[in-house]
Amino acid sequence: MKRRWVSIILMFVLIASYIAFLYYYEKEDTNEAPQIIFEETHLELGVSDDRSRLMEGVRAIDKEDGELTSEVIIDSISAFDGKKNRTVRYVVFDKENKATQASRTVSYVDYQPPKILIKDSLAQDTISVTKINRMMEAVSCVDGDISNNVEVNIGKLQDNEVVLKIHAYDSTGTESNLSVVLEYDRNTYPVKICLREYALYVPAGEIYDLKQNVQEILLGNQVVSKYNEMLQIDGEVDFNTPGIYEVYYVLSEETENIARTKGIVVVE
Repeated sequence: MKRRWVSIILMFVLIASYIAFLYYYEKEDTNEAPQIIFEETHLELGVSDDRSRLMEGVRAIDKEDGELTSEVIIDSISAFDGKKNRTVRYVVFDKENKATQASRTVSYVDYQPPKILIKDSLAQDTISVTKINRMMEAVSCVDGDISNNVEVNIGKLQDNEVVLKIHAYDSTGTESNLSVVLEYDRNTYPVKICLREYALYVPAGEIYDLKQNVQEILLGNQVVSKYNEMLQIDGEVDFNTPGIYEVYYVLSEETENIARTKGIVVVE
């Protein structure tokens, strides 16, 4: 009988202790989460604006800790939605590590899709997957160098030509595509014509002197200027009509080509 009463008393003590624990835990856990407040729920930015502009008009306050604006960080930035807006998510922690998240949208007044760049001639005496991939780069007006986000689909070699379908995308989710023809030129040339841009982008209606796109002409490792006047440019470019135009830069002595480089002009 005595044991039974001891067990009952012990059970009541445990129940009372648990109720007391819950009471004091709830009583002490009165810390409220901080608040993030925006002066504007949408920002319009330029693509060249510093990232710090995303923090404009952001304030964080906490009932216990006071001002926490300097503690706010950017947690993530989404891709474009259907209205070309990106959602920026902010987060702030108070001194007890309680977090609050809040979001607002941003848009760009001057955004342009990624540009696909080509680093070498589209006429090559050797063709390999590695070489082709190394030839391709891309830049984004919001992300800078996005060459890691370039994909190249390589077609089959037919009549000494390979079709390359190039894709590049940036953090906004925007994708750019470019289709070009890589030529297999088995000739070895003693002189090399180096271009500034092997994929030259020109706005429609703007006339461009294609000779300005020649960076230098090399004989071995030496720059030779005597060939400048001999340079011929083959290929018709309609600067008023958007499209992709193939252009050949050629040097000839007598009846033999001593240099041949291929690029494209993209009229936008």
